Amino acid sequence: MKASIPLGWPTGLLVVPVMIGAWCLLSLPTTTLEERYGRWQAGVGQKALVVEGLEVVSGGGKYRETDLAWDRSGRLFASFLERCNGQEQSPSWALVYRTRTQGGWSDPCRVTSCASNVDKHRLGVAGGEVVVLWREEAPQGNFPLKATVCLPCSTPVVSTLLDSAGGVPLAVAWSSRALYVAAFEDRLGYNWGFRIFRKEEGGPFVSLPFRWAWYWEDTGGMACEGKQTVHLPGQTGTSLGYLVSSDEGRTWVMQKVPEFRPRVYKPKVALLGSLRVLVWLESSRHPLFADCLVAATSKDGSTWGPTVTLATAQPSEIILEPEVVTGSRSFLLVFWHEGNFFQQGGMRCQYSVFDGHSWSDPFVFAPDSAWDISTPRGRIDPVSDVVHLSYSAVYPSGREVVWYATARWATTSVEPDRRSSLPHSLALGFAYPNPFNAGLTVSLQVPAETEATLEVFDLAGRRVAVAWQGRGSGDWTEVRWDGRTAEGVAAPSGLYLLRLSTETSAVRQKVVRLQ
Repeated sequence: MKASIPLGWPTGLLVVPVMIGAWCLLSLPTTTLEERYGRWQAGVGQKALVVEGLEVVSGGGKYRETDLAWDRSGRLFASFLERCNGQEQSPSWALVYRTRTQGGWSDPCRVTSCASNVDKHRLGVAGGEVVVLWREEAPQGNFPLKATVCLPCSTPVVSTLLDSAGGVPLAVAWSSRALYVAAFEDRLGYNWGFRIFRKEEGGPFVSLPFRWAWYWEDTGGMACEGKQTVHLPGQTGTSLGYLVSSDEGRTWVMQKVPEFRPRVYKPKVALLGSLRVLVWLESSRHPLFADCLVAATSKDGSTWGPTVTLATAQPSEIILEPEVVTGSRSFLLVFWHEGNFFQQGGMRCQYSVFDGHSWSDPFVFAPDSAWDISTPRGRIDPVSDVVHLSYSAVYPSGREVVWYATARWATTSVEPDRRSSLPHSLALGFAYPNPFNAGLTVSLQVPAETEATLEVFDLAGRRVAVAWQGRGSGDWTEVRWDGRTAEGVAAPSGLYLLRLSTETSAVRQKVVRLQ
């Protein structure tokens, strides 16, 4: 498949309700892809992910995993970590979720108490129930696996599934009638075990029989087909295995997947129409770190086609756990992190698209000026093929934001260099807080040794202030506008246009001032 562009920033409008006498429209950066990434050459008929909407789910989140799920009525649920009481200096965090309907996002619903260490959480929907699973540090130093079931207008009920030294929820999958949880259990550091739980709507979690014990401790995901069939990849020693249960997890049949190289890490399975798609990590150099991302497909679950290498890390780099985004019958996505794990800012998030026949080349998922992002999670709408994603991002200033994005796999007219990072071109990125009151922080990128000016204009086109003027370094930097005019007085409430310009080009972005 010919190379396509990476996930670009939206060229459309993001509508945010803001009270300035009346509701007004606030857009995302209005730059085109050609303006943002001018050095890229035009392509013809290229397929790529193009962002159509971007919303802030939380401005006080923590840079860690997020998750998305839907219920039968089409409501969207997003889970993430948030600071307790909104205090920046607090070391405590809470696991919360928010619900998105046509009226917007609800207030956060907390499913845990404040804790110093909450991670590895997963979100699922079983019928009309919202289920959140997580690992939480206990006072005695253990990490029990916990779950909560949330119903509308009711208090979440928290239960402990595994009260061990290291209970980890590895995967969550749900069918039309039940939710399944795959978990790894570590008791005292040596008695390892693998557990599968099943939960029907309105019922408790039930531990299912499973006899492969620790051989499955490094699985990364499973999938449900119809009402009864569950697919689960994992390890059989150093080999890659594939389990299928056609009776809701009561019995399992194991099959091997050919053409692998040990060691195998984090295998995940996805369903694309009649195809079974397996994605896993391998190591060809160091036994503890993966450097290859591999995939294989099957039409019947027993005969597998040849493996395809999706990514190979450089000698000084590693590849972290992949995430498969599914839901459509026309294509699926695989996201992963690759780079120097031991170097600050050395990891990059990448993605590849499978259309049922072939895989695209890997391209960088690089949102604006974020220093790093978590691996996106989400799904693809089976009817419209709209991609729904959630992820958290951390910015050079230390600001952490949880995002919800929608995108489409669409035809575009520009093409980047393969596996490149964001080009050093003129660009306006994240501006926060927006709407703002006392001041506004803006991320910008100016080519090296290029003079540029960041100006603020009102709706009448009058220049209000010069927020920044200087020479670019080629890297993302943050500047601040204190909300004052050139005369030194506070600018009135309203809609303003930021304009970053050089002698040859300019980019723009809208912001809102509230007092």
